[in-house]
Amino acid sequence: MVCGGGLDDWIPDQARNDGKDSDKGLFMALKKGWMRRVVGRVVVSAGLVWLALWMLEWGLASRMAASGAYTPKMAQTLAAFPKAMARLGAAAWVARDMPQTIRFYRLTVSRDPLNLGAWLTLAEAEEQAGNPGQAREILTYVHQQGERTLRWTWSETLLALDLEEYDRVWDNLNRLIKAQRHTNDALQLAHALSAGEPGGVAARLDTANLGVYLSWLMRWGWLDAALAVAAEMDRQGVPDSALRAGLAHRLLGRKQVPEAMALLGVPPGQVTHPGFETESAGQGFDWRISSRPDKGWQVERVTGTARQGSHAMAVAFSGQKNSSFAHLSQIVPVTPGATYALTAWWKGEGLTTDRGPFIEVYGYDRKGLHIKGPERVGTWDWEKVSLDFSVPDGCHAVVVRLSRRPSRKLDNKIEGRVWVDDFRLELLS
Repeated sequence: MVCGGGLDDWIPDQARNDGKDSDKGLFMALKKGWMRRVVGRVVVSAGLVWLALWMLEWGLASRMAASGAYTPKMAQTLAAFPKAMARLGAAAWVARDMPQTIRFYRLTVSRDPLNLGAWLTLAEAEEQAGNPGQAREILTYVHQQGERTLRWTWSETLLALDLEEYDRVWDNLNRLIKAQRHTNDALQLAHALSAGEPGGVAARLDTANLGVYLSWLMRWGWLDAALAVAAEMDRQGVPDSALRAGLAHRLLGRKQVPEAMALLGVPPGQVTHPGFETESAGQGFDWRISSRPDKGWQVERVTGTARQGSHAMAVAFSGQKNSSFAHLSQIVPVTPGATYALTAWWKGEGLTTDRGPFIEVYGYDRKGLHIKGPERVGTWDWEKVSLDFSVPDGCHAVVVRLSRRPSRKLDNKIEGRVWVDDFRLELLS
């Protein structure tokens, strides 16, 4: 062993040189790692700064878009906000600036392609700007997108009308009427498109919509047009008894008796529900019945007191009023110039005063006929009343009515009950 030497004396020269090279490599590795960390931190910091600036800019733009305090010059800044673009487009539309309207609404739909309202306004602007081809392409897109919703269908219909896309107009009108959306507007447009010719409308409407159109025509009082639609419904095999009865009622209100007869298929001389065995419809060629206890009388269909069958009609007078009564009647079709015999049965109980009820017949659509049966008071069992009359020329219907006229006596408040049943009209000549 050699004593007195340092540690370096024991390290060979080659090992000593290898150690120096190793230290240099370690240093270089540490230097590269430090550089990567510095570069990474710089990149992340720069990214965060950029993100912060972007969020600041976005926030400011968002607040500006929400406030509405902007002008068209700021459009580039707000291009990412479809509502702002739509608002600018609407302002341009009001100003009739079509290029700007198109610009802003294109930006709107590019960010919000499901905004069908914006698409439709864009299409209108394109059409106004002389670009009907582009407007039609937009209309097709909107129609496809809106097949499951009716929110934009009416606006789409008006645009299709401007573009003369009539098949689409009628398709939309049928959809709207069926769904009961914009019904009056849709029917009004359909009527106008056919120049008021109901046959033209009926030919384009779906079968399920014909009844709606018929009701609309009746509400407007266009009864001749309603008759044409009723005929079309017959042709297509879609009868609607309630609508027909309502139309006949309105026709009778205008004294168009032959038309009402033809519509319902009612022959001359037929009394509807002569024995009151079923409830009256209260319209058309049926009993018109009114009950007014406050006027001193009440009309009621009753059982147990019928002359034959199970029902009769009863009128009860309260004894509180000097009642004028004419509220049980029926319009009956007749043949002009013919002679008839009206027969009916009635029964009374405890009828007071000097003026009792009576049965009468008078011309409905032509003057010159009025025949009145006897007035009765007191109590009597079932009796037959018969009235013969001749129908004036030009008269197509008569009114059969149970009536009572007020008394002029001091003791004039009528009390008691009267029953009527089995009305018949017989042709004599």
